[in-house]
Amino acid sequence: MLTNTPTATPQAILAYVQPQSPVYLINFLHPELGCQWSGVAGQIFNANGSPTNGLIVEVNGELNGKPFLGLGLSGLSQPIGPGGYEIQLSNQPFNSQNSLSLRIFDQNGNQLSETLPLVTYNDCQKSLILINFVLYGQPLNQKMYFPLVVR
Repeated sequence: MLTNTPTATPQAILAYVQPQSPVYLINFLHPELGCQWSGVAGQIFNANGSPTNGLIVEVNGELNGKPFLGLGLSGLSQPIGPGGYEIQLSNQPFNSQNSLSLRIFDQNGNQLSETLPLVTYNDCQKSLILINFVLYGQPLNQKMYFPLVVR
């Protein structure tokens, strides 16, 4: 007798990293903290270029050998602008290679983006990772890849 094993239905990827992202910058979001802040921030736009509010941005993984989960909501980071999100990772810059990753979800918990591995640097000039996303109404036929910008 055959039985069907339930499997997760793959969801369409609708949010793509905007070309020219990520960019590593000095912390301009909280200048009063200077080098005592490290994080990821950016904006989410729709296909027409308008900012999109209300999407959940998740950074998870391992930070300094401990589990890490950071959440943000697009539209809440005023220094970034409309559709902006911001997640603090640490109170200092640190080196990491793909131990943290970022994903975007709608408010129903549907994942809209691919899982994006993050690279961080122990450098005050690179304590902010700026990553913008663009939403499309339907999946693209091809993947978009972003350049690694190093200053």
